[in-house]
Parts: sequence; structure tokens; C-alpha cells
Amino acid sequence: MRTDRFYRTTVFRLTALYVSAFAVALALLGVLTYALVDHALERRLDDRIRTESAALQSDFRSGGVQALVAAVIAHEQSHPNGALDYAVVQDRKRIAGRLKTWPKEVGWFNQPYQEEAGEAGMRRFFLVSLQPSLELAVAADPEQVEEVTQAIFDGFLSAFAAVLLLGAIGAVALSHALMKRVAVIRRTAEAIVEGDLRR
Repeated sequence: MRTDRFYRTTVFRLTALYVSAFAVALALLGVLTYALVDHALERRLDDRIRTESAALQSDFRSGGVQALVAAVIAHEQSHPNGALDYAVVQDRKRIAGRLKTWPKEVGWFNQPYQEEAGEAGMRRFFLVSLQPSLELAVAADPEQVEEVTQAIFDGFLSAFAAVLLLGAIGAVALSHALMKRVAVIRRTAEAIVEGDLRR
């Protein structure tokens, strides 16, 4: 059978349709998994920032500005390469913490940040107002979340490509095998119609 006729056969088209439907379902599953994991990791990061901020706010309520500054310094000294960065801001000036910049308004923000090495990065900020002239900023690098989600995406993309390739090869092989059987049956039927009962 010629190649162009082979690809136009019903058997091949049905097999290709099945493989395509499976690939689409697999892609949708991958997108859903990626979105759920990304959302879960972002929530976990926010929970960590919120918990740390709440602990520092508690230190402020119990001991004032001095207790807050001491707590921030203690955190940074005990975790010099920690995942969180801080800034205690009084009258728009930093009085404690490593953060060099912070949002101008209270709340959650993602904004560019200049790393220590001079590289441009990104930070997830949570800024709260402790009193009219005093603010507390806690920030984390969302790159950790991005690295995990990127690894998941790359792994799924590789698996998807492998499944698609194997599915295509299987579709061609299955269609070819079925068409061989159909050809044998057709030749047998034609021979019987012509009077050759030995088949």
C-alpha cells in the first residue's frame, strides 16, 4: 500500500485521533498540575512571610521599637543566608534589617529588587504599619518557587514529548499491522469470490 493511501485510511485516522485526544488530556492534566503546585507553593511562601511578620509584630507590642529592632537583628545574625529579609522603617528611613528598598504602601507586593551582587531580582514583600511613622517589611525571594515550578514544567514537557513520540510510533505500527490483516482478508475474500475455495 502506498504511503499516502496508508495515511488516509480509517484505521490510521482513528488511531491518530485517539493519540491526539490522549495528548490533549495529558496536556490539560499537566497544566492543571502546574497551576495547583504553583499556587500551593506561593501560598506556603506567603504563610511563612505572614507568620514571621506576626511574630515580629508581637515583639513590638511587648517591647516597643527596641525589642523589634533586637528581634530583627537576632533573626539576621542567626540566619545570615536565610530565605527572609527584613526592614524596620521609621520616618521613611531604615533603622534595622538588610532590605534596601520596600513598597511605599502597606500590603502585599511583588517588585524588582537589586541583589547584593548587583543583579536584578524580584522580592515578595509584606509591609505592615505598626504606628503612623513606623513600618515593618518582610520579604522573600520567589525564585525558590519559580525553580520548583520550572523543574516540574521541564519534567512534564519531557514526559509529554516522549509520550507523544511513542504514541505516534505506536499509531503507525498498529495501523500498519491492522492494514496488513485487512489486506489478507480482502485478498482471501476476492479469491473466494473468483472461485478459489482453497483459501
